[in-house]
Amino acid sequence: MSTEEKQQSNSYNQIAKATGIFGGVQVFNVMLSIVRSKIVAVLLGTSGVGIMGLFTATTGMIASITNLGISFSAVRKISEAAGSGNQSIISRTIITLRRWVNFTGIIGALFSLILAQQLSLWTFGNTDYTWAFVWLSITLFFQALSSGQLALLQGLRKLKKLAKANVIGSFLGLFISLPLYYSFGVKGIVPSLILTAGLSLVLSWYFTRKVEVEKVNISLKESFSEGLDMVKLGSVM
Repeated sequence: MSTEEKQQSNSYNQIAKATGIFGGVQVFNVMLSIVRSKIVAVLLGTSGVGIMGLFTATTGMIASITNLGISFSAVRKISEAAGSGNQSIISRTIITLRRWVNFTGIIGALFSLILAQQLSLWTFGNTDYTWAFVWLSITLFFQALSSGQLALLQGLRKLKKLAKANVIGSFLGLFISLPLYYSFGVKGIVPSLILTAGLSLVLSWYFTRKVEVEKVNISLKESFSEGLDMVKLGSVM
């Protein structure tokens, strides 16, 4: 077998491996979401399920707008840097990614914080949930940071760690949420969303903590300009 054929075979094996891992994770998450929906429906009732769905949909929309799709486009950028084999380039790309997700996370949190009253009005038709959206601004910041860390794992092809972070996060998120729903009912929705987002951030940090990042001199201005490619591609996606 020639060198080119070996490389092609290895590429196919990596694709099959990645597909198998992500497929298994998706199956697990679907099964867990079914169980979660059943239990939440019993504990919170139909109104509680509706309120939680509206919170999730609204914050998800804000995250999609303010995160600029960086969690998707960064995978390509990190993968290209890793393919170069140059640790300096890899480190610059990782630092750039982290600075950008910090920025977009702050923007998302401020968006929810400043427009909390208006979001409550748009979503529920009243201002009763203004403080809920104030507190949910925390989840937008946490989600931006964790999505950046997970994109880093995917770009570096740390697929097993990425799968573990997703599976453990989903399971522990359910484990944390259920006691809150049982004890506080609808009032436990916002705390559970915040704790779940915080847990995802902790797990993403745990699985990326050993990623080597060299100390490189890169200014904020350089990070901004180097990250524009990610922003342009991510915004389109």
